[in-house]
Amino acid sequence: MIEQGTEASLFKAVKQPREPRNRTYNNVKFSLKFGTFLIGLGIGFVLAVLLEQAFMIEEIELFVIGLVFVFGGLGLVTGYFLGLRIDNKHKE
Repeated sequence: MIEQGTEASLFKAVKQPREPRNRTYNNVKFSLKFGTFLIGLGIGFVLAVLLEQAFMIEEIELFVIGLVFVFGGLGLVTGYFLGLRIDNKHKE
């Protein structure tokens, strides 16, 4: 570059202006995701106990842990998609 006499300015990153996000908006999204996660955990616990009583499962600890993780994950996925819906409505 020195031999050719070109400038190094082409390596500078151009920053795109970011939209200022409302702090309340971010809190709502976090609360939504955290809430759906906790609801998923609760459903996992309740379903594990109900299924354990119905089918007399002997290894309840492993069963409860598995269902809690599954429904906690489903709660996070649900919160993500609800957050996307809120984002789309917020942009309009």
